[in-house]
Amino acid sequence: MSNTRATSSTIGDWIQLYIDGAVKLDLEEAVAGGVLKDHHGQWILGFNRRLGWCFVFNAEIWGILHGLIILQNKKWDNVSIRTGSMEVIQSIKETFTMPSHSALIRRIQQIWLEMIQ
Repeated sequence: MSNTRATSSTIGDWIQLYIDGAVKLDLEEAVAGGVLKDHHGQWILGFNRRLGWCFVFNAEIWGILHGLIILQNKKWDNVSIRTGSMEVIQSIKETFTMPSHSALIRRIQQIWLEMIQ
């Protein structure tokens, strides 16, 4: 699992965002889903979103974006993102040093920066 942190406050305040994007090729259907857990690993809420056709990379990005929007709406700003895709985490991290061509990744970066201010 990959781990990225938005802020550096005490560990007791952290919310863990677990993301999984999946694509079923024969149905050309993609789904992004996630679970929010507290610092004890206790389930807070889950979500999923049907995306239609897209690549697994994009399904993972959509899952992170949707999860961050939920966290932002609930005013939770200490988040640890966990996903099985190191490529996704690396792409998001790179936007802090060079611009991304992905509107989804730029939106994630925007939300991230709003959460840590």
